[in-house]
Amino acid sequence: MHRGTHLSGAINTAAFKVTDSEDELWRKLHEVMKERLGTTAIVYGFAHSVHLADRVGFTRSLLLKNSHSNDYLSHFSMANFLEDDVSVAMLYDGVGPFLWHEIDNLPGLTNAQRQRNALDDALQLSAGVTLGFRFAGGRGYGGIGLASRGMSTRQFEEMWRADVAGHMAVLTAFDHLMRPAMVKNRLQLTRREKECLSLAVGGMSAKEIGLHLGIAEKSVFNILDRARKALHAASTIEAVAKALVYELI
Repeated sequence: MHRGTHLSGAINTAAFKVTDSEDELWRKLHEVMKERLGTTAIVYGFAHSVHLADRVGFTRSLLLKNSHSNDYLSHFSMANFLEDDVSVAMLYDGVGPFLWHEIDNLPGLTNAQRQRNALDDALQLSAGVTLGFRFAGGRGYGGIGLASRGMSTRQFEEMWRADVAGHMAVLTAFDHLMRPAMVKNRLQLTRREKECLSLAVGGMSAKEIGLHLGIAEKSVFNILDRARKALHAASTIEAVAKALVYELI
């Protein structure tokens, strides 16, 4: 384990087309990582703030994409899919890349975490790796988990360590292309919503924003409410933070 190791460095997009759609990027990543690591399933996600998970939990804090099979997912409530995943907790604490079989050597696991590990073992999902990344000057965080179902942990570790730099380069490129694609598809703001959030950044009140834009104060409240809903934010402050981190304003 290497504390504080995250996706970073030079971005090599050779494995992906910059203009690829979200679905095509997802398909291509599976294709490339299957060849590199025998990858059979991937979980990818990110959030605008590392502190959001403290309030709503790992699963709810992230914009997620997941390709695990239904026979595996049926064992979980998707609203809490990541809560007892030790590798996600390690990522959150700044440890990574984290090979899954190293979990067995960790002290202090909860009963729920041990049960999760036992299920993964029973379903031949002990071979894999989780690694994290930061963006927006360290304010945003996320991670990716690669599972190689049915592979021995020894074989997986050998394949991982044979070309760590190459694997990381591919995953870095994927993250830098996929994150904006997912934001664009999932967090859409109107021109007026962007205007109001941009003015709120400067500390303007709803009344001041209304005067600046020539609209009623009540209209500003309604617009900001729509912006909060569009960004899945609990408050205007959170909506502004998301819009800034995700470069929507």
